[in-house]
Amino acid sequence: MLQVNIRDQLAQNFGIGLDVKAELKLKETLPYGSRFFAADPIFKGNGELYEPVGSYFPFAVGKETDVSTALVLKNGRYINQIMPHIDIITFFKKFVKESTIDQFLMDNEGPEYDILPMMARGAEFDQNGIVVCQVNTEVHQADEDRKKKFLEIMNQIIEDGRYAFMVAYATVHHRFFFINMEHPICVEKYFSRFFE
Repeated sequence: MLQVNIRDQLAQNFGIGLDVKAELKLKETLPYGSRFFAADPIFKGNGELYEPVGSYFPFAVGKETDVSTALVLKNGRYINQIMPHIDIITFFKKFVKESTIDQFLMDNEGPEYDILPMMARGAEFDQNGIVVCQVNTEVHQADEDRKKKFLEIMNQIIEDGRYAFMVAYATVHHRFFFINMEHPICVEKYFSRFFE
């Protein structure tokens, strides 16, 4: 049996965007010893800003390791820029070196369309033993192809029955908070106390 210290938390953030208010609030409220990791390809501003929160990695993170275009915030506006990307599985296994992620914050301007399906039952996260307990993500406005993919992703999450949607709303983009109600680690940490 895997013993889990429910006092420690691991938060993972993709896309800082020169704003760490949420992360600082989480750090203030979560138990001492909670660890935070973030990845954002634009070091200027983000690296220094994230330093009081946790470990920062100057990477674009996506489904695959390659050199491709990323939409990044630079000098106050979003631009497309070609840059190296690291795949999310390698990032978790080689850099974060954790297989259970308590809070996964994702605002990475498009790669969520590839990363969320990796969390489906039997997909890449399962194949690599990566468990995500809570997901807080922004799914960016989409063209017609992405709208179809968005519906497929949402239907897959619902069909899998692994995650329960706690919050979902749309502004310019869709924002979601969902929680893993299946994995024993997540159930122990986030549900069992309500049923004792």
